[in-house]
Amino acid sequence: MEVRTSDATQTTLSQIHTYPGGSYQVKAYVHAKDPSINVGGWEITGTFKNVAGTAYLVGALDIIESIDSAMSATMSVSGSKITTLVTGIAATNIVWRAEITIRRMELAINA
Repeated sequence: MEVRTSDATQTTLSQIHTYPGGSYQVKAYVHAKDPSINVGGWEITGTFKNVAGTAYLVGALDIIESIDSAMSATMSVSGSKITTLVTGIAATNIVWRAEITIRRMELAINA
């Protein structure tokens, strides 16, 4: 997946739909590069769950970053979705790419 930014507005790079009763382990490798010299790399890992149609982050994100400017990447939840978000630099064109791994588990528990 790929997006381009030209300012410091937070932008959606990817969205993962979740389903009620599911738990998800998500790892995103995000890379950013502008036409000059600024680059950034992130490895973001999180565990998520969906309760009654709403996604939740379980615990905290683990973010490893290697950047040489003010750009950033993170994950959050909105409704039933897990979203990877990126923020560029004012007046700078940046290309963002991500590789995302999703491990999903759903259990049916009978009483």
